[in-house]
Amino acid sequence: MKKDFIASWEKCYPSISELSCINELKDVLKNEKKLGDIIEYSKIMSDKTRGSIIYLLYKKWSLCVCDLANILDMSSQAISSQLIKLYDKWIIKRERKWLSVYYSLSNKTFVSFLHNIL
Repeated sequence: MKKDFIASWEKCYPSISELSCINELKDVLKNEKKLGDIIEYSKIMSDKTRGSIIYLLYKKWSLCVCDLANILDMSSQAISSQLIKLYDKWIIKRERKWLSVYYSLSNKTFVSFLHNIL
């Protein structure tokens, strides 16, 4: 079945109007920053823990490491490790309040991306 699909695809000859559309779309992909953002965000969220942290911060706005560790039933060290990765990618920001550090989403483009997919 798969072989038949490949064979039929190889016989595809687009019309001239389709060729111009195809070339236009190829140019769009070459110059589209949003596509790069989507790929980068997908990589960031591909880890279940990071995805969970991002989702929780999207829903709650601001949480400390202890809160995240309790919610996700993980150690503070494991949560901190993932938060560092998110912070390094400019996805989250941190704010010290007394003795605790609270994390929230900081990248407006990323928040908009989340809003569109959630």
